[in-house]
Amino acid sequence: MRDRPLHVLHVIDGLGLGGAERMLVDIANRTVADGHRVSVCVTRTNVTLARSLDPGIELLVLGRTRRVDLAAMLRFARWARAGNVDVIHVHLRSNLAFVLPLRISGILRAPVVFHDHYGTIETDTAIPGWFRLGRRYIDQYVGVYERLGDWARTAGISADRTRTIRNTLDLARLRVPPRADLRTELGAGPEDILALAVATIRRDKGIETLLDAVARRTERARLVVAIAGGDGEPDYVAAMRARWRELGLADTVRFLGPRTDVPALLAVADLGLMSSHTESGPLVLIEYLAVGLPIVSTEVGDIGRRLAAMGVPGFVPARDPRAFAEALDQALALSPAERLARGAAGRVQLERGWDIASSMPQWYEVYRDAIHRFREPRA
Repeated sequence: MRDRPLHVLHVIDGLGLGGAERMLVDIANRTVADGHRVSVCVTRTNVTLARSLDPGIELLVLGRTRRVDLAAMLRFARWARAGNVDVIHVHLRSNLAFVLPLRISGILRAPVVFHDHYGTIETDTAIPGWFRLGRRYIDQYVGVYERLGDWARTAGISADRTRTIRNTLDLARLRVPPRADLRTELGAGPEDILALAVATIRRDKGIETLLDAVARRTERARLVVAIAGGDGEPDYVAAMRARWRELGLADTVRFLGPRTDVPALLAVADLGLMSSHTESGPLVLIEYLAVGLPIVSTEVGDIGRRLAAMGVPGFVPARDPRAFAEALDQALALSPAERLARGAAGRVQLERGWDIASSMPQWYEVYRDAIHRFREPRA
């Protein structure tokens, strides 16, 4: 098994613009580059990032519209069996709930690796009842954060089936030439400081902290803040739009909506912002530092805490707009040369195992262990 290529099937709700989706694309593409076969099943309909997949990756879009869709489940099981899949790599808890009934019933005859990206683990440690029922059919559990591994063991996953593989990305795809017209599109002139926040508009992303901090800043350097991300929670989006208007930020903050050109946005930005209340990653910090952006960020998640511990400047406590504003003022007061130097210092940290290639040996070990466990007689 170690010498022959594997067929890995990834399962996810959709290929939208989120962190888990970007991780899937990078893992899948790297797996193909390493000589293995990869398929991807999108259980719903969003395939925005499908164009980023290697052309050799087979894609199945089920188009399910409800949580329990027996026809979609059976179609998926038939497809997996016909493709002689060696291991099923399931992303996110909603997709695990989709796959586990097929695994428990024996309709799906392949080992399951569950890749847990749960973003609110720092504030929500509840164990769903369905997870307790199906946990013995998870052949390997992989959390992106040590707190997720702790949660899994508490939830009844044995230590020999629990791993932590931290988030990594294909750093090379983030380095693109800057587009001269993009700053103009974003409303930023040559002398303006352009700060980019890549975040879906939902509560855990702390957009209110960001807006309040921008309004509180005292450094009068001309600032344009671009928020690139879709509308995640309608009530919250409406509340943030109202706060944006109340704070008089229409000339400073731009809501860009979902963008597929994030690497190009990164290439023209001067600062990277993240205001989340809770995270498991977050991948966006890798993206900022990969292109040499200095950051102002809340200290949350595995990546945030690790970078702060490494001495990367710009981290503040979550839910503290005053501290965020002070850190933003400090960044705005830097000269262009000082901002470049600060960004370059952060980028150096990414040379220590943050690229996708560095984590792939761990994934192949997980796949092999899952296959071995699946083949063992069950008690």
